[in-house]
Amino acid sequence: MPLLWLGFEKATLRPLKVYFAFTPLISVITICYIIGGEKSVRDLFRKLRWKGYKHKWFFLSTWSFSIIGFSALLLRFFYDGFFPPFEDFGPIDQMLLYSIPLFLFPGITEEFAWRGFLQSRLQERFQAFYACVIVGLVWGSWHYPDFLLGNWETNLSSQLSFFAFIIAASIYIGWLFIQTGENVFIAMLAHFGANIVFTFSPIFNIYEEGSFLTIALYISLVWVVAFTLIGLFGLGLKRKKLAKKTDLSSLKSS
Repeated sequence: MPLLWLGFEKATLRPLKVYFAFTPLISVITICYIIGGEKSVRDLFRKLRWKGYKHKWFFLSTWSFSIIGFSALLLRFFYDGFFPPFEDFGPIDQMLLYSIPLFLFPGITEEFAWRGFLQSRLQERFQAFYACVIVGLVWGSWHYPDFLLGNWETNLSSQLSFFAFIIAASIYIGWLFIQTGENVFIAMLAHFGANIVFTFSPIFNIYEEGSFLTIALYISLVWVVAFTLIGLFGLGLKRKKLAKKTDLSSLKSS
């Protein structure tokens, strides 16, 4: 970060992360307004929908990452008997306390930018799969200051595992986004589900004994799920072709 190069201490810059978190939302609102005025901004926020969708979309978006995470823990247990102690999981009271802000804050400040704007625009020029990968790279790069500020472990394996995960997560969330007619609310739920695993499970603590294998299993399973869904239901259509072949009502009834 430029401020680090200017000699600012990491401890001084860490509180700025709260303000930095709003930059994707503020940026995308500004860009939409410049491109198409108030109508473009309204169209962006109209992608936030929660009525008329079958329960399966809410279940998949909210719980998929937790189910994949638990599956990774079970696979590790069946492999060599290792399972993290219960106290390594986040306390239930903290999970309940932070669940609402963990859903609203990253969802609102990020998903309108990543999926609502960037993926939609990229799909007008690239196949949806490549759009999701690009979004994942942008999403991961935006979080990279957490490594620079020391909020996350800075070793190479931690950084590589993070980008491997976030690109796979972007493909999966992008698939949900497309299948629900570009619904930002579904993307917010999936983002929340990923953050629950990232924040409260011991999977991403790669320094405990044997835990790197668990994180490798988790990331691999996310990739397997993403590619399985693509193979079964497809993700390679360009956005304009998708719009011609489907409409919102058909997506809601699927």
